[in-house]
Amino acid sequence: RTQPSQISWTEVEKIVKRVDVQDPKSERNALITLISWTALLRASEAAEIKWTDLKREGDVLEIRVRHAKNDQLAQGRSTFVEYKDGTDLDILLSRWRVRCSEPAYKSDYIFFNLNNREKLSPSAISKVTKETLKNAGVEGATHHALLRGAANAQVSN
Repeated sequence: RTQPSQISWTEVEKIVKRVDVQDPKSERNALITLISWTALLRASEAAEIKWTDLKREGDVLEIRVRHAKNDQLAQGRSTFVEYKDGTDLDILLSRWRVRCSEPAYKSDYIFFNLNNREKLSPSAISKVTKETLKNAGVEGATHHALLRGAANAQVSN
């Protein structure tokens, strides 16, 4: 049996560094990858995140996950990630927030279809991630490989 793939921080950084700031799709897709890796999100969780689910206090960003696969009591959970000024996450999320304040990109959801501003489905998040990883030279990796890689990176730290 082959080992399931996992995405390293180096591969996530490579995707973030390749963002075309003139292309909203490139920004959105890199942010999906970055937030999913950083906050250990499943595709279904990333699809549901709204702007109101993000709260920053100092150098910490709280990402509220309303519904999780392993949430038996349906209470949701919060994931806390380091969020310092000038980091890739700060720059990319801040730029995306400014873009999303424009009427053409206004949506309650952070990750939305750029044509109709409807939230992306979990399968669309998975497809976007797979395409983004492939474009960065990571063949055959899925969205779940982000979760796997981030979890293993946290264990080894």
